[in-house]
Amino acid sequence: MRGDVKLYANGWNHEHDDVVNWAKAAARPLADGYRALKAYPFAYELPDGTFRHVSARMLDDGRFRQAIERVKALRAEVGPDIELMLDLSGGLCDDQLLRFLDVCRDLDITWIEEPLDPFNLTGLSRVAARSGIPIALGERVYGRGGFRNVLDTGAVSIVMPDIANCGGMLEAVQIAGMAETYNVRVSPHNCASSLCTAASLSLCVAIPNAMNLEVYPYFAELEHLRPGA
Repeated sequence: MRGDVKLYANGWNHEHDDVVNWAKAAARPLADGYRALKAYPFAYELPDGTFRHVSARMLDDGRFRQAIERVKALRAEVGPDIELMLDLSGGLCDDQLLRFLDVCRDLDITWIEEPLDPFNLTGLSRVAARSGIPIALGERVYGRGGFRNVLDTGAVSIVMPDIANCGGMLEAVQIAGMAETYNVRVSPHNCASSLCTAASLSLCVAIPNAMNLEVYPYFAELEHLRPGA
């Protein structure tokens, strides 16, 4: 279907917590040629080097304000021509989530990934109607049946099957074909090995509705964030 696949960089600012350096870290992937970046505005690194996502379905007031300032600073840092995707990891309850999405509406965000758990089908429809920002999800969804349930909500604009988790290459191709009938694009979730990257790339070149491919260009530097490392 195509000879080129657009990439987006993930894992480029995990070591930074403060707003300014979290945003300025974008200079490295931009200098390396990436024109699309994904980040985790709610996540932060603990003193022992482990990476913490939202727990107890909420952020304290300081962390919540920091998340808002992070995305504002990031957009200001990269300018209007760089695609920004935000992964929320399904962590927040609606009171904070909706306030955060209201801020993002004016920042030209390409997608919000997992604003809610992918199994909260009613909630996804509610959030999609409220925010107006495209929703992406799929790394925790298995097989065509699981993706059909998500697609039937009409809330999701991008599905993200993980070839290592969704049922394999053939299942991913079939998920992509089903997504096309819902007018939905595909961006494979890919945070594993170079083998998984090659398989995900093969999927992207074989389907008509591929959007982009996730890569971790500095993966080797993130070993301390992996469980058991």
